[in-house]
Amino acid sequence: MGFMKSLGEAPHLYDVMKTSPRMAVYLFKMTDEIMLVEGPLSDTERELIAAYVSGLNTCSFCYRGHKAIAEMFGVEEGLIDSLVEDLEAADISEKLKAALRYSKKLTEQPGKMQSADAEALYAAGWNEAALMNIAEVCALFAMYNRLADGTGVIAGNTTTTLTANKKHGTYIQNLIDFGLKVPDDMTPIVGI
Repeated sequence: MGFMKSLGEAPHLYDVMKTSPRMAVYLFKMTDEIMLVEGPLSDTERELIAAYVSGLNTCSFCYRGHKAIAEMFGVEEGLIDSLVEDLEAADISEKLKAALRYSKKLTEQPGKMQSADAEALYAAGWNEAALMNIAEVCALFAMYNRLADGTGVIAGNTTTTLTANKKHGTYIQNLIDFGLKVPDDMTPIVGI
């Protein structure tokens, strides 16, 4: 049951976002920049990290959605579940494992990050731009996880907007398609 009674018993995160459209526009545009702009991590790697972080945070809504997106992008079904359960036992490259180790520590023990954590990432073949993108994805999904869990958005109570044949568009466009009314003075930010 959602905690915002005005949204009914089974709100989608997009319903919650519509209650704060200005924040939603900035957050979803930032999400587009972090998750969709070509960079050191592929779309698949970013979605895998988003799902992994959401799984570590036990955010059922974000975990379910981003695990599905990662699988649409080619991540083997069941892999993310096994990563959350036991990263070290997973059959993935050492490079990807290093990125997930970094993500795990940043998610679970952010105040204990040290230069040695970055050095391990670099030794695995990642560069500073990748470190930044990994940190961005972790930070972004910490916020989404808290917004979903803090408002009572639960995957089991929410109808997913994902389908196997749906093209994953920009995050801001998906939100607008779901019914977000963009404030007039913010249309240049959205590009409409």
